[in-house]
Amino acid sequence: MASRGIRNRNPGNIRKDSFTHWEGESVFEHDNDFVVFETPEHGIRAIAIVLRNDRSKYGPTTVRQIINRWAAPVEKAVDNYVLAVIANWLDIDLDEDAFPRDRLAIDSMAMLVAAIIYYENGEQPYSTETIQRGLRMAGFD
Repeated sequence: MASRGIRNRNPGNIRKDSFTHWEGESVFEHDNDFVVFETPEHGIRAIAIVLRNDRSKYGPTTVRQIINRWAAPVEKAVDNYVLAVIANWLDIDLDEDAFPRDRLAIDSMAMLVAAIIYYENGEQPYSTETIQRGLRMAGFD
């Protein structure tokens, strides 16, 4: 059986809050804690938007900084999360300025999103095309 994030088409496991209504949020399916999206692309779009907003507001540019913003330390062992992201997907130093402040390229963002999906769900079932469609929906080119 697929993980909750994959079933919800919310591969970043983005939690519901009372302030945010996501584009593509399903009105027919229900999960008390996590957003359910109509398509995986909408869920991927949401990951990219959260990452972009965190970057604008808090300025993380290294993988360690980005993942420390993404993962709630109370819920996850963030150091293990960072190491899994690096070891499995990005192959760069944890504290290297991997994502310069002036621009997040779609290819770099696609790798980061794929790593987050893998870590959150124990698998990354989406094609490169699916991830890139979600990123384009979020305004990446």
